[in-house]
Amino acid sequence: MDLKGFIEITIKGMLILALLNIVYAIIFKRIKWKSALLVNILRRVRLYVYILINITCLWWFSNFFPLYGYAPQMLNLFELMLIVLSGIIAIEAVSALLFDYFLPIVKREETLPIYRQLLTGAFYCVLVFLVFGWVFRINVAHILTTSAIISIVIGLALQDTLGNLFSGLAQNFSRSYQVGDWVRLGDYEGKVIRIDWRSVTILNVDDNIVIFPHSTLAKRELLNYSNPTPVHLRTLVISAHFRHSPHKIKLALGEILQTTQCVLKDPAPRVRLVDYSDHAVKYKIVYWIDDFPQNAAIASEIMEKVWYKFKREGIQIPFPIREVYHLKPDREISIEERVALLKNIDFIENLSYDELEYLASRLKIQSYCDGELIFEQGEDGDSFYLVKDGEVLVTAVNERGERYLERVMKPGSFFGEISLLTGDRRSATITAINDVELFTMGKEDFRYILKSNPKVDEIISSALAKRQKASMAQKARLDETCSEECEETSEHEMRSLTDQFLKKIRYFFSY
Repeated sequence: MDLKGFIEITIKGMLILALLNIVYAIIFKRIKWKSALLVNILRRVRLYVYILINITCLWWFSNFFPLYGYAPQMLNLFELMLIVLSGIIAIEAVSALLFDYFLPIVKREETLPIYRQLLTGAFYCVLVFLVFGWVFRINVAHILTTSAIISIVIGLALQDTLGNLFSGLAQNFSRSYQVGDWVRLGDYEGKVIRIDWRSVTILNVDDNIVIFPHSTLAKRELLNYSNPTPVHLRTLVISAHFRHSPHKIKLALGEILQTTQCVLKDPAPRVRLVDYSDHAVKYKIVYWIDDFPQNAAIASEIMEKVWYKFKREGIQIPFPIREVYHLKPDREISIEERVALLKNIDFIENLSYDELEYLASRLKIQSYCDGELIFEQGEDGDSFYLVKDGEVLVTAVNERGERYLERVMKPGSFFGEISLLTGDRRSATITAINDVELFTMGKEDFRYILKSNPKVDEIISSALAKRQKASMAQKARLDETCSEECEETSEHEMRSLTDQFLKKIRYFFSY
């Protein structure tokens, strides 16, 4: 072949290669196919098509150039590669048609990976037999059926593999678990993330991957928390001191279960007294959840709320009676320190020292955990709170559900005074931002002050009227019904609002 012919063939070959790559780029990269069938087929065959294009060009070149006397051998090699790649593309296209389109989209049937692996594996075995039989003229079936040694070797070598295969088929036909289920296998508990022809893979609670061969799994007990229903009963045992009545304990534990979001309300949770032990009365909490992976977190949240609730209610969690412990009590805030805190509250700052001292002695401490609801807007209430430690979030919404108030209260702040003094429903929702300790005062604690000092209710009414007017103006600004003039309050309006509070206070305290 002369130089001119060599150049012409080379140019033609480069043009063919460039043209095929352009077509490949357009089909596989540029066009945004909308057909689910085409998208799945192209996704599975794109790599093999790219290799096929380049092998085809090499085969074409080898027809024109004798490669150092090895042209026939190279042609045979390229032809073999073209046959194998064409077979692979056909197998992957059929696999995509059946398992990515027809069954899941047309028939809407769930397909497990093991079925695809078995079918494609069978197709690849057929392809291998065809290559050996057609290209190399080797009778593979004759060799396998007439050689006893090969049959024995293959049987022994595949013993465990076939055991895993048939065990996997049995498990998949029974549908005892599937990908995404939360299961317990022996000592391991976790989420099934993969099922293939040989094994099952779970991601356990420690975020470690554990692989179970099907043959081993078939001999173990399996507990599926996701099938046939994700709803599961859980229990916790809580101990309380003998001095507290069962009714009080059950009521406290029931309130905790009702306020824990992940605990189902239907079926309703229950509390049972189950045992009188040597040091405590034991109660069993029975509740249902529908998100089993969060089981440990839900149990932890309940136990945490028990501690705070028991501390607020004065319920003692007893120590085991084995050793004597001398515990140093927490330092209590003195009456003088409490009085100093009360002097910063506007509606009682003008009380006498004796009156403030009386109120200070009546303050009780309540503890709340991070995120715990203290009370909700619209609830009934007759208690007042003063933040001792921690922070709380105050939120309020209008009739349209729009939030018009959101602020954080820090130590020294107070809330709930309207309900304490008038019995009105709570005007805002209060939630603990972190661990919070609150001083609390009830209606009966304040009754003595009002009766002993007739002028106190007028002072308090005036202070409440000013705060109420500021809150109403803020809400009106959100509703866009308030102009600059509406924020200016006449003396007559303030007097009217003060009188309203005064009447409510006297009616609420019945004097």
